[in-house]
Amino acid sequence: MELESIIQTHLTYERKRIEFDPAAKEKSKIWIETIKNAPRSVEAIQTLMDAKEVAMNQTNDILQVRRLDWEWSALLWLQGVIQRSRR
Repeated sequence: MELESIIQTHLTYERKRIEFDPAAKEKSKIWIETIKNAPRSVEAIQTLMDAKEVAMNQTNDILQVRRLDWEWSALLWLQGVIQRSRR
């Protein structure tokens, strides 16, 4: 399966989660936004992940930490997909 096809399939899954799992609504929206706007380079994604981690360590706002953590997780997922697609 082609990289963009895998990504689009996952974004579709996240959109459906919003419809059927109200508890996942906020997280899914953040994942969709993060994945759509992220670069498609492992190195560039790693740079973003590092910045998110630094930001998480510098804030005491639990809501901001949660959002950054969800963004970081989405980037980690995307980075893994890109790495596997190169094999």
